Amino acid sequence: MPGWLKIILVIFGVFALVVVGLTVTGYYYFRAHGGELRKSAEKLRDDGRAFGNGKTVSACVDESLVRLKRAPGIIDQVRTQIFYTSCAETAAASPELCDGIPAEGEMIARGKWAVAQCTKRGMAQSQGCAQLFNVVAQQCRKTSM
Repeated sequence: MPGWLKIILVIFGVFALVVVGLTVTGYYYFRAHGGELRKSAEKLRDDGRAFGNGKTVSACVDESLVRLKRAPGIIDQVRTQIFYTSCAETAAASPELCDGIPAEGEMIARGKWAVAQCTKRGMAQSQGCAQLFNVVAQQCRKTSM
């Protein structure tokens, strides 16, 4: 067997072990902490619904962006999306928020729209902000149908 093939097989084997290790670790982590994660998500939903009462969806976006600025990590991005989605459920509509959103099939244009929204709000380089505005665009599509 050629030396280069051995190296490729070793690299593939190490990669497979890493994937299996991460899968097993993730399984046991979620098994041990699933209850806490569920409670945390429920609290975020409750907080979002409470915040949205008597406010507009635009206020939900603004509060979500404040939360993203405070904690810009990946987990915090997911938490912010949970908060925003539940907030928007109870908030009054903000039709102006949905103005100019490209159609669903126009992925590049929608991404540019999300980045433009983030730039207007001083968060041009925030991946979390762009993801939040993609959620906003999805919600606008649901409510306009």
